[in-house]
Amino acid sequence: MKCKGISLILMGCFIWPAAVMASESTLVEEIRTILREQALNKPDESQLNALTSQNLKKGLKAIDPWADVIIKPDLLSDSSTAGIGGELYMDKGRPWVMPYANSPLTRAGIEDRIELYAVNDKLVEGVPLAEIAQLLTGNEGRVLGLKICRSGCDEPENLQIALEPIRKSSVEQVTVAGQTILRVRGFKVWETRFLLERSLATMDGFTPLILDLRDCQGGDLFEAMDVAALFLQGGKELAATVDRESRRRRYYSPYSIKVTKPLTLLVSRNTASAGEVFAGILQAQGRAVLAGKQTRGKCVSQTVRRLSDGSQLHFTNFEIELPDGIHCQDKGLQPDIELTEEEVRNDTLLMARLRGQ
Repeated sequence: MKCKGISLILMGCFIWPAAVMASESTLVEEIRTILREQALNKPDESQLNALTSQNLKKGLKAIDPWADVIIKPDLLSDSSTAGIGGELYMDKGRPWVMPYANSPLTRAGIEDRIELYAVNDKLVEGVPLAEIAQLLTGNEGRVLGLKICRSGCDEPENLQIALEPIRKSSVEQVTVAGQTILRVRGFKVWETRFLLERSLATMDGFTPLILDLRDCQGGDLFEAMDVAALFLQGGKELAATVDRESRRRRYYSPYSIKVTKPLTLLVSRNTASAGEVFAGILQAQGRAVLAGKQTRGKCVSQTVRRLSDGSQLHFTNFEIELPDGIHCQDKGLQPDIELTEEEVRNDTLLMARLRGQ
């Protein structure tokens, strides 16, 4: 009996890892099949065969720079982490933060973009954004010491920020130099158009309409087209999705009540994906003037597939074609009004420039 007991324990030790390996192998094979059949750019078999459970994320990036897999435990992780309340992005190799409205940053007097030098005395130049984001989050009430530089500053300053729970809204109404601006952070299903229409209803008919897309790095493609349709006459082409076989599906603006005020869109190198498509539609249709810098050039769409274990695979499945057959993938959009770097980063200078046009 004792020998049998030892045998059962040993069998258990060998069987358990084998079961896990089989599960991981199944997951990787699922991903290979999906990418082989549905990815916008069909990957080489050598790339697919190189995918393993150990190098999954890195291997996916080699196939599709915007692909990712979110393992099921990560989907169930606690999302109540507190933060400073701002959009973190990289510009010319240095980290910057754009504050959200009504956030810890704005309550500390930060109304515009800041360049981030250090977090709790840790220098962040050259540190990946994901690691910086971890430094800027934590338990509610925790105090961070930031070393920052406001736009145009000569010397960095120190700032103490207490972390708070953050709810990011896809549309913010802010006032800059006496001008109301609608800042679009992203395109969220069933939210962005609703919030935009609600904000527009509070503005008088004489206020110039300015939408700020400088920090809009994406969101839902169809929400972006729905918002673009708000500014276009019925029947106007919005965009077309193009699959790996060059098959096109075109979308058009519905006939409904429209916003007809002149429209200016603020763009930058951070304007990408759904934000870039939205701006491109309205520029191509002659409906909006773009002011800022050339956009990123990410005019493709990603989709999400749920895997058998509950994990999620994100991958690129469509290129987006703008009206008149315009493609902005890897090219970006050229602004109608070119702004300087300092004007793009400094709202006061930006507004002075626009008023001088």
